[in-house]
Amino acid sequence: MIGRLRDLLVDGLLLALPLAVVFVLLQKVIAAITKLLAPAQRLLPDASWFGLGVVDLLAVAVLVLGLVVIGAFARSGTGRRLSAWIERIVLRKIPGFLLYKSIVSGFSTEERDAGVIPALVAFDDNVVLGFIVEQADPVDGMVTVFVPAAPTPAAGNVLLVERSRVTPLDIPVSAALHTVTRLGLGLQALTQAGRSAAGRPTESP
Repeated sequence: MIGRLRDLLVDGLLLALPLAVVFVLLQKVIAAITKLLAPAQRLLPDASWFGLGVVDLLAVAVLVLGLVVIGAFARSGTGRRLSAWIERIVLRKIPGFLLYKSIVSGFSTEERDAGVIPALVAFDDNVVLGFIVEQADPVDGMVTVFVPAAPTPAAGNVLLVERSRVTPLDIPVSAALHTVTRLGLGLQALTQAGRSAAGRPTESP
């Protein structure tokens, strides 16, 4: 019982820490922008919406605009190289980064390297939901997959399996993770739709 509670606590920390870091960083950035805009406060109307003053709302708008500009830079040749370097040196060392990257990439309308790919992994008489982390090695044909633990997808096992045992799914990473948090509820319909979209039959591999 104590061991199970400890595991749940660790899993919760692995899931919450990246979110907390992002929240704190955004909060500090907004506070810094608000401080810079403070001198202009007397020129703005004295009003508030949802408890936020005009300066606060303006700070959020500046932050959003800044993120759009950074996003535009990230799509340039220099930006892509810089992003790849930062990801390789720093971000990939953060627990769960690839999953978070894949979830965020799911909100984009353009195809890109989303980090991980949902897939079905066959073991003997059963099939489990996993995520392709690295494609098949050209030498031995092994694929690196991450199999999440339910109901906490931030924890799980990393496995090397034969390429023939892995069936990629054309579904959003966020949708796949959602079924894990719900102990597999909705997984059958989701995987059937994912196989159909990927042009594969719906029977078990």
